[in-house]
Amino acid sequence: MKPTNLILTVAVGILSATPSFAQEAVSKALHQVENYLDSVAYHSVDARYIEVPKQRWRVMGMGNLNEVSLKMKSTSESSGLIFSWEPDVTTGVDGSAGVRVGYRSLIAAYMVKVGHQSGSRFQLGTNGNRFGFNVQYRKFKVVDPEVRQTYGITDDFVFTDETPEQQENLKRGMVDYYNYHLDSPIEMKSLLIDGYYVFNHRHYSNASTRGLGYIQRRSAGSFIVGASWLEAEADYANNQNWAVINVMNNIGRIKMRQINLSAGYGYNWVPFKGLVVNLTAMPMVSLDNFLKIWTYDVKGMERIMEDDFSIDDIAIAERGSETNHSRMKFTLMGRAAVVYNYKRWFASATGQWQQYRYSHKDTTGRLTDWTATASIGYRF
Repeated sequence: MKPTNLILTVAVGILSATPSFAQEAVSKALHQVENYLDSVAYHSVDARYIEVPKQRWRVMGMGNLNEVSLKMKSTSESSGLIFSWEPDVTTGVDGSAGVRVGYRSLIAAYMVKVGHQSGSRFQLGTNGNRFGFNVQYRKFKVVDPEVRQTYGITDDFVFTDETPEQQENLKRGMVDYYNYHLDSPIEMKSLLIDGYYVFNHRHYSNASTRGLGYIQRRSAGSFIVGASWLEAEADYANNQNWAVINVMNNIGRIKMRQINLSAGYGYNWVPFKGLVVNLTAMPMVSLDNFLKIWTYDVKGMERIMEDDFSIDDIAIAERGSETNHSRMKFTLMGRAAVVYNYKRWFASATGQWQQYRYSHKDTTGRLTDWTATASIGYRF
């Protein structure tokens, strides 16, 4: 029995005790939804370039690798010198596993962390040929996060009575690079709502490598425009993380919100039947760049030189929060995918990289997120 007919049978069975007009109304509504999704799938599609599978349903198992890094650059003055601190807090590469279910352009996916992190990701949306809209929520905790730090004299600082070459040598000799791990976990969460519109939707299928509800039969490309709303938060405010808070201008928690517009180009190359290779580049501009930070005082450091000092004597105390709307930021989203279709089976490998920039007073930073995903699925 086809999945659609099965759903109708179950729905009618549940309503068997209700009047016949109610059963008829439910059945009619489900058929209308089915017909609408079919009409959207076939509308304005050139069958020579894009194939709409006869099977409406698809299910796939997925696994991915992901890394998120939060980099911040701040300056401070000491002994007449201006120093630059560039800590980069990274989650490290970690894996997730999950499942995605689709019906025509509609998709729903759920993934859970399977490595040294704990957390989950949920996605719901529609990926059509002409337009798409997705909502994605992610929340996870990073155990043993790594900090990659650069420390040195700022580039614009000028040593007096020194030649340019001597100044460069002095600055190079005072740069230090070192890595360490935080003793306390970092909690991160994000909500991303994004959409796109494809201009050449008759010949180019953006969905053939995203939601996988279509199959690209011939090579084609298109200009694409998009918009996104992102809200992300990172919290590492813990007594055990006092060292990184101290070099991050006393910032221990960050909440950012951005509204982005993007425009770019995507191309699907079909070297032979069944195989699709996609490359997409989407430069982005942030129209609204909201940032809220929580700052903390690091107490107990003045006792470091005392004989009875213990590292446990150092603690943080919340100072307060500040909000800021910074100027427009420019960044980029890049995506590459390979999909192979064989009868009802399909397999895909996708890589995506995106970055969001922010600033607050003398502090600048960026949130970088990359994901590599592999999946195998079946249409029915």
